[in-house]
Amino acid sequence: MHGRSNGLLGLNDNEPSNDYDLIDGTSNNQLDVLAEHWALNGECDVNQARDLTYRDDERCQEYFHNSDSPLRLCFNH
Repeated sequence: MHGRSNGLLGLNDNEPSNDYDLIDGTSNNQLDVLAEHWALNGECDVNQARDLTYRDDERCQEYFHNSDSPLRLCFNH
């Protein structure tokens, strides 16, 4: 199946440059266009991306910012 399939997740050929190509082979590099192209009935609302920040989350603060975090050695703060 390597390089011989075509689907929502690409051609399975280890080439990231064609992972967003459309069903008909049209070259594409935009995720929203890919999602709309693969919609089941064309009536799906387009999702609006929103930026979320971990800084507002108490648990993320605990893991990523506190000096006594068990993960502190993984981050340069």
